[in-house]
Amino acid sequence: MDVITPDLAKAGGIADLADAHYVPMALHNVSSPLGMMAACHLLAAIPNFLVLEFHGREIPWWEEMCTGDKPFIRDGWMQVSESPGSGLELDDEVAKGPLWEGDVYFD
Repeated sequence: MDVITPDLAKAGGIADLADAHYVPMALHNVSSPLGMMAACHLLAAIPNFLVLEFHGREIPWWEEMCTGDKPFIRDGWMQVSESPGSGLELDDEVAKGPLWEGDVYFD
C-alpha cells in the first residue's frame, strides 16, 4: 500500500496504524472553512500526513461562511491561523443560507 485516503470526519485511530507501517495519509475532507481549519491544526501534528483533499472551495459562499484572515487558501495552500482556537468564527447568517427546505439550523 502506497498511501491511504481515509475520510477525516469518519475514521479514527488509523493515523497510528498507517504511521507504524510508514504509509502516508492523503485525507479526504469536504468541509466548511471552520472544519478545514480544524483539520489543518490536527494534521500539523500527524507525522505521516501527506495532503488534505479538498473540493469545497468551488462553492461561491464557502469563504464567506467564516470570519478570519482571508483568503483562507493562498496559492493552493491553506493558511493556518496563529490566532487562539481555530482563528475563525462561523458567520451564522451565511451558514443558514444554503439550508434545504425543512432543515433547521442549530443554536
